[in-house]
Amino acid sequence: LMVGLWFTMENRRRTMVSFAVLLSTVFILSFSVNISSSLAALKNNKAAWGFENGDIQLSRSTSILMDFTHQQLKEILQNEKGIHSFMPFGYESLTVLDKDGNTGTHLMGKVYEGDIDNVGLVNLKGRHPINDSEIALCVGTSKLLNRIPGDTITVYVEGQKMIYKVTGIYQ
Repeated sequence: LMVGLWFTMENRRRTMVSFAVLLSTVFILSFSVNISSSLAALKNNKAAWGFENGDIQLSRSTSILMDFTHQQLKEILQNEKGIHSFMPFGYESLTVLDKDGNTGTHLMGKVYEGDIDNVGLVNLKGRHPINDSEIALCVGTSKLLNRIPGDTITVYVEGQKMIYKVTGIYQ
């Protein structure tokens, strides 16, 4: 023990380098174990990571000709016994006005058709929208726009000015 302390005191630079290497190794090992564990748990809790809780996502392009309409496709999928739930969605582009009414930020987001609770997204604050004048924001958009549940948000969608009440912040 005395020889070790003497060696440490005599070679301070070597001791500091060894200590830095030790700390780096501990950090890398801890980070690796944490990331590995988180990725392994992803398949069991997709919604906590901000992903829809669906096993399959079907995309239909308008350039593909099918013998049935969008409504008929929805009915086929809803009546299929192997499908637990079905949630159509689309993408919408909008321009968010700042609180002074000036043109602000251009965003692209998902618009769900039906009960958003079926998607499996978790609200960190508030609740999911239940009517056409409400909107939920993801965590990043909420921070970017500085909006929380209860605030209103004014946007232009397809050239029309609309006002929504923020009801939830989801992840």
